[in-house]
Amino acid sequence: MVNSELISQVKSLKLLALRFIFVALAYILTAQLGLIGPYKESIATLLWLPSGVAVGAIMRWGSVAIPAVFIATVYVEQSLGMSLITSLSIACGNTLAPVCTAYLLKKLQFNHQLITQRDIFLLISAAMLGMLISSTGGVLSLHLNVLANTHDMVRVWFIWWVGDVIGVLLALPLVLNLNKTKLLANTQKTIQLIFWLIVFACCEYLIVNLIHDLNKQFMLTAFLILPVLIWASMMFGIVGGSLVVISLCVTAVWLTAQGYGTFYSMDVGEGLFSLWTFMVTLVVTMLLISTMQSERNVAAKNSRENDKKLRAVIDSALDAIVTIDDKGLLVEFNPAAEKMFGYSKAQVIGKPMAEVIIPPNMRQAHHAGHQQYTLTGQQHIFNRRLELTAMRHDGTEFPVELTLTGLNEDGLSLVTGFIRDISEQKKARREIEKFAYYDVLTGLPNRRLLVDRFQHAVLISQRTNTHCALIFIDLDNFKILNDTKGHDVGDQLLIEVAKRIQASLRAGDTVARLSGDEFVVILEGLNENINLA
Repeated sequence: MVNSELISQVKSLKLLALRFIFVALAYILTAQLGLIGPYKESIATLLWLPSGVAVGAIMRWGSVAIPAVFIATVYVEQSLGMSLITSLSIACGNTLAPVCTAYLLKKLQFNHQLITQRDIFLLISAAMLGMLISSTGGVLSLHLNVLANTHDMVRVWFIWWVGDVIGVLLALPLVLNLNKTKLLANTQKTIQLIFWLIVFACCEYLIVNLIHDLNKQFMLTAFLILPVLIWASMMFGIVGGSLVVISLCVTAVWLTAQGYGTFYSMDVGEGLFSLWTFMVTLVVTMLLISTMQSERNVAAKNSRENDKKLRAVIDSALDAIVTIDDKGLLVEFNPAAEKMFGYSKAQVIGKPMAEVIIPPNMRQAHHAGHQQYTLTGQQHIFNRRLELTAMRHDGTEFPVELTLTGLNEDGLSLVTGFIRDISEQKKARREIEKFAYYDVLTGLPNRRLLVDRFQHAVLISQRTNTHCALIFIDLDNFKILNDTKGHDVGDQLLIEVAKRIQASLRAGDTVARLSGDEFVVILEGLNENINLA
């Protein structure tokens, strides 16, 4: 037990150490990209990707990234020839800014996959607020160490702040969404992306060297950039879009810092504004495209999941579920319907429902009702239970309980029927009625049904001014026969007597067993004259 805990602790420490080293190296390497050529008119870099790396590392791996960022910042500043005090003070600001930015994003429930436009707004806002700390702290450190003139402080501060903000916008989405699993799962796509980036770089090199007019260069570059950016953002999402935008921005910054390219200008303000506008436009466009694609993917995923759930409900339903379109053709026929009607789904889909499950004598009424619904939208028989007769594959008819519901999907009028076979219910109901109203032995109406029939006969006689008769029949010496010959013989006698009485009566007359060997006959529709009746 102790050994397993010790091994677990060692693994945790190794993981923390690896993350620490990885964050520090990533910070230093991206810092070198920002330092490939500082702008000739400023001591601050135009693009500082390490800010985004730091925020992303803190959000992904927590507190272990904070000392890594601090130490890496000190190392970078020392490599630039800064004093230890200056390096430490700048490192404090460059560490505190990512910590605050990460805190803001987590507090505001920022989704690192950027699935909504709200996430873009949160990202931009948090970057702009958080990077105020690094830019302000950095400029104050430079000023206190006499590395920045008083009249240049505002300009240097602004360049520093914008460079950090753009660095966060560019690097943070990539850091938060890049992982080994995605890279291995999309190896072919990754190779494809690298290939197109190389093709783009070659095209851009040709444009810069062959086209000397800056306006034409800009137009050609824009036409080249847009399709690559849109394709990468839609094909690879945030990761692909971020890689493309970072490549474009680093290239643009390097050319501008060297005094070349479309964005370099003798007017420092104009050149910086053009470059920053270009970078911000690229990153916002990439984020918007990725967000819209994410929203689309989420909607498609939810739709697929809902379809799966709906399909599971339909397929597992005990009732038959049948759907027809506005032409009366079947578009849904679930397994319960297959079992109930004897058809397979493949046999009936696309066929008129009336010819499949509706008896011939009811088809005309079905066509009329369905046509009225499709033309007027009237739902007189919808959303209530109806008892109808349906037809199986072999032509046999059986009673069903039907509930109809209408749905308008993409302009297509659909009607869904939920059908339940009530044959057993009907049979059980008949059995109950038989036990309640008929004598078990003879099958004749019992006392309860006799009273009902007699009341009905009296009402008919009063209405038609005719007479009815009530005859009581009793079997003589039945008890003696029953006692001497047994109950079985007595029962057979009662059954035979019941048959003979029924045979001698007219249709519509009633014979009932009152009790034991007593029978009652009701004769209806007799003559108006009581004597003749």
